Amino acid sequence: DRVGRRPLLACGAATMSLCMLTLAVVGVMYARIEDGSGSDGSAAGGAVLVIEHRAAGVVCIVAIYTYVCAFAWSWGPVVWALCTEIFPTRQRARGVSITTSTNWMWNIAVGQLYPPAQQRLGFRIFFIFSAVSASLLLWTVCCAPETRGLSIDAVERLFERRRGTGKGRAPLL
Repeated sequence: DRVGRRPLLACGAATMSLCMLTLAVVGVMYARIEDGSGSDGSAAGGAVLVIEHRAAGVVCIVAIYTYVCAFAWSWGPVVWALCTEIFPTRQRARGVSITTSTNWMWNIAVGQLYPPAQQRLGFRIFFIFSAVSASLLLWTVCCAPETRGLSIDAVERLFERRRGTGKGRAPLL
């Protein structure tokens, strides 16, 4: 609560987008997938990822670890706090249930679609992930409410003003 939700989400999304962009560019330039079949024609374990330069491999590993770290202090935990704060008290259980179900649905979809998409697109898939993270940044800057230091009742009043049902009009940011 010291920093606030929006700065954590914005910095996390920007970092995640840059990491995925780095992974995409380096991967497209320096990586290839080879058939993993043995010299006798037998399958020795499927496809093999080959990164042509050691430095490119190190950059890819650093990008992945940095992405995981950025997610771990931003979009991983902060969204759960935000989801519990943005719904009115009488609708909170239903709202959190819907957001949790939606989160799980998208996790399953990404988990199921990633392997064939990665096989078809190779490292270019990370351009898509970078764009998704950039859209998270845009949403955070333009739409995400800041609930730092507000009580649950104050958050509810904030949303009533944003919908125009209360007195006055709160700024969008």
